[in-house]
Amino acid sequence: MKKVLLSTTALVAAGLIVTSVAYADEEEMMEEEMMAEPVSVSVGGYFRAAVGAYDDGSANDRGHFINQNIEINLAGETTLDNGISAGVNVWLDGNIGFQDDTSETRLYLSGGFGTITVGQFESAAQLGTVWAPGGNSNFGIKSPWFTGGAMPSWQGIIGNNEDDVTVMYASPSFNGISVSASYAPEDAKTSYAGRGTADAGEISETIGLSLNASMPVMGGSVSGGIGYETGTPEVCTGMCDANSLRGGLVVSIDDLSIGGAILEIDNQGATTTHSDVGIGYSLGGMSIGVQYGNVDSASGDSEATAFNASYGLGPGIEVNSQVAVGSSGGNDWSQFLLGTSIVF
Repeated sequence: MKKVLLSTTALVAAGLIVTSVAYADEEEMMEEEMMAEPVSVSVGGYFRAAVGAYDDGSANDRGHFINQNIEINLAGETTLDNGISAGVNVWLDGNIGFQDDTSETRLYLSGGFGTITVGQFESAAQLGTVWAPGGNSNFGIKSPWFTGGAMPSWQGIIGNNEDDVTVMYASPSFNGISVSASYAPEDAKTSYAGRGTADAGEISETIGLSLNASMPVMGGSVSGGIGYETGTPEVCTGMCDANSLRGGLVVSIDDLSIGGAILEIDNQGATTTHSDVGIGYSLGGMSIGVQYGNVDSASGDSEATAFNASYGLGPGIEVNSQVAVGSSGGNDWSQFLLGTSIVF
């Protein structure tokens, strides 16, 4: 009997030891699973191409063109043990044969406090811009990829370089409302401890502020944004002020979107006003739209009216078209664009 009891006691003790080891291994595995994974970078981007015809009555213009815009995006993110997300985003410009050039870079930390971003990108005011809707993501009066001829750019800024080395803070969204602020010490893709070389036309020490809101209304949504940007001209002969104020509003109900925006730039006493309105409508895989834009400046006025459309061939693949007419500097022009975009 004594031997049986001893044997039984030994078995129980052994079981407790094995169970304890199993629990310890399980806890260790759970801790390892909870630990943050290292940042693993994925590859994405887009390839946009277009053929176009343009006529402004000039005998020196060829009248047709083929353009492309390619960017490769390297992106990675991980969530740390404290719940903070850390990530990187690098856009490589594929239009120059993959040389040592980047169009945008971002390193960010994001959590309940908001998002802090450092890198090479636009100001908070520019990123918060709400533009007029249309029927095309590849073309349009607000397109940063294909304009052609004298169609003015609606990407107005108060400096020469859109993608300066910048630090930005963006708040969390409170009931659809968020604010953001940015600072760029130099109007260039590099930044220095001092002011650096003073260059005419460049505006440094730029501060950008943005207030954005989005909320549901009548089964649709209303999105709006207000942005302010100010900086210091590196070389000035008179008024040394440079600032811009912009605002936009878009109302979307079911498949219909309508809205517009206005941007006023005051650079050392010279004022330029950009404005646009547009309507976009989706019909299944097809979208159509019409847009009108105007630029009013001391050097002359420009305007453009664009009719555009797109059709989705598959996820991330579209065929795009546009017919546009306008005037610039007193000369009338017309434009036709046909292209495609592949986002991957």
